[in-house]
Amino acid sequence: MKLNAIQPQLKTISDFINNWQQEPWQFKEERLSDKVIVRLLSYKTDTFTNRSWEAHNQEIDLHFLLEGNERIYLADSSPLSAGEYHEEEDYYLLEGTSARYITLNSESGKENFLLLWTQEAHKTGVQDMPIANTVKKMVFKIRN
Repeated sequence: MKLNAIQPQLKTISDFINNWQQEPWQFKEERLSDKVIVRLLSYKTDTFTNRSWEAHNQEIDLHFLLEGNERIYLADSSPLSAGEYHEEEDYYLLEGTSARYITLNSESGKENFLLLWTQEAHKTGVQDMPIANTVKKMVFKIRN
């Protein structure tokens, strides 16, 4: 099973989140281990049309929503049209559509985590209401 292969990285992430929740600090990016980096992001949601599809070849993403809510569309990357691969940042943009999505919500008891495997296309930051809201989240980049 794929999840078993990243158990040590998930433990590193869990420890980081627990420490951060006890005493939050500001950061942009931190290297937690040789296989895990975390970025703290903040942005406004927008319409489906104004957001971009992306996927990764090497890194697994774990999104942890802290504030706001956002709809994240999901798709297998193979039927979408792929753009140029940016090796250093490990991403490529895609074109296409999908009706599959999950809504992440920072309210207690709601979905606020999402694990995205390599090659799993995702379009983040889509507003799920008529008006945009500000999203604050941690994105963990996991190398297997």
